[in-house]
Amino acid sequence: MNSVRWAYIVLEDLRGLCPDSGALRRWVNAAFPDNPLLHQHDPVQGKPVFQYPLIQYKIIEGLPLIFGIEDGVEEVREIYIHTSEGGVRLGPAVIQRITIKEGSSSLGESEPQQYYFLTPWLALNKENLNKYWEEKSWSKKKELLRGILIGNILSMAKSLGIMIDFQVRIRTMLDILKVEIPGHHLVARGFDGVFEANLELPPLIGLGRHVSLGFGTVAKETGNWTS
Repeated sequence: MNSVRWAYIVLEDLRGLCPDSGALRRWVNAAFPDNPLLHQHDPVQGKPVFQYPLIQYKIIEGLPLIFGIEDGVEEVREIYIHTSEGGVRLGPAVIQRITIKEGSSSLGESEPQQYYFLTPWLALNKENLNKYWEEKSWSKKKELLRGILIGNILSMAKSLGIMIDFQVRIRTMLDILKVEIPGHHLVARGFDGVFEANLELPPLIGLGRHVSLGFGTVAKETGNWTS
């Protein structure tokens, strides 16, 4: 069974003080400027690295957190250690209350699992946005979204070195909504709701576009994602 390592830190001192995930990323990068994974730029050329983000900045129910997967786990641990020992300043606050949770989760076939989006899923790029609006049938719109979500999962798994060798089956119950993208001065169309998939996903993993800013974060419908 394929598995991936993950970890996230919860920044209780920033509750209500962080306007969006873009601000959280800027504050962390200012405090830890020499960690390339934190800002997803090539350390030599300074250009953006276009791959699945191993560090993801999220604000869930008003609570800021930093999520790392695979190599990103070490970065999350380093932030936790430095912050715990020295009270690192992030934006307007010196962080004194910080918790970490980490583990290893399978990423493979399972009985159908139900997941819900804790943050809006940005499924549509310019090309498939046009397809979505041009399609009159809701069932075909739903089929388009289903295919995109499967593609997101396969792409994420491949970037983590895991090949999905079974047919991914998904059912969705989604609603469309407008979403502002932090730092980009853009308003996009996103989706929230629930989906069912025949595979196990790591907790708080991100799917879709702008994952580094926390969009498309999923969790099992337990009612308590921090447990």
